[in-house]
Amino acid sequence: MPRAAAGSIRWPAHCCGIAGLKPTRGRVPPPGHFPPALRHTALLWQAGPRARRVEAPTLALRVLAGPDGRDPSAMPATLGDPAAVQAAGAALAPAGVQLSEERPAGIEQALELAMGLFGADGGAGVPRLLQIAGITEPSPCIMHFGHELQPFALASAGELDGLPARVHLWRMQLAAVFGRYDATL
Repeated sequence: MPRAAAGSIRWPAHCCGIAGLKPTRGRVPPPGHFPPALRHTALLWQAGPRARRVEAPTLALRVLAGPDGRDPSAMPATLGDPAAVQAAGAALAPAGVQLSEERPAGIEQALELAMGLFGADGGAGVPRLLQIAGITEPSPCIMHFGHELQPFALASAGELDGLPARVHLWRMQLAAVFGRYDATL
């Protein structure tokens, strides 16, 4: 089961003609994954299933999700039916419930913050992780990815230490959007 950051479950799945599902952070425990998600990268990485049919990752998530007794970050959260969101909206509208779709302000910061967390070293860690994993002939795609991280290099350890705080503030800003509604589908 791959781990995702910046589309690394969904994009390869798309390129291979299969389905991939990146669960919400904390749904699937991460032990056993390499490289381990530590410090700032832990804010991004989440394990998730891929499969040939669209229904299979959703089914796999039901098996994988929840606490495993080893990792305190995996939360006991009930999984609902993803198709139920549209059906619930359609059922509530005739009852007089006001529905609206909203694009939260600040959502455009997502890429900058994510790539700052993942690429804080400008991609220098990619060859090191490959070396640790014993990979002597990495694919050109992986090396290109490391190169693409160069513009996101942070200038100092202080910037890196401040990045999780920026992410936290950004998440609080997004949470405020949800606070304006009685319910969210």
